[in-house]
Amino acid sequence: MKFITAILFIFLISGCVEEAQVSFDNDSWKTDANGCKKIRLGIYKEILESQDEILSLTNRQIIRILGKPDRNELYGRNQKFFIYQISPASKCNITNNRETLFLFIRFNAVGLSQEVFVQGAPTFIDKTST
Repeated sequence: MKFITAILFIFLISGCVEEAQVSFDNDSWKTDANGCKKIRLGIYKEILESQDEILSLTNRQIIRILGKPDRNELYGRNQKFFIYQISPASKCNITNNRETLFLFIRFNAVGLSQEVFVQGAPTFIDKTST
């Protein structure tokens, strides 16, 4: 009886560890750190459309799908944000005349993703260099 219980437990655990399936090109996303190659600009809308697949994943699962975040932020009540740069960051040495976009993934205190959203921030444009 203990043997059968142990086997059932193993099947149960292996079912919970199933890799999340995504419907966008996550390999290309991972190769575009800080958005320098501008690949993420063409993919981020697909991520938003696939957010049902992303919600309730752990931070390790998110890293497997999207790669290491460009930034992390911690807030009260043990909330954590993974932040991915969508449009080129200033460290890319690319002139960016549009607003800078970021993909945010918010994790709750238990470590599960609860929200996926894109937010823009105005980019400083040096008018003296034109």
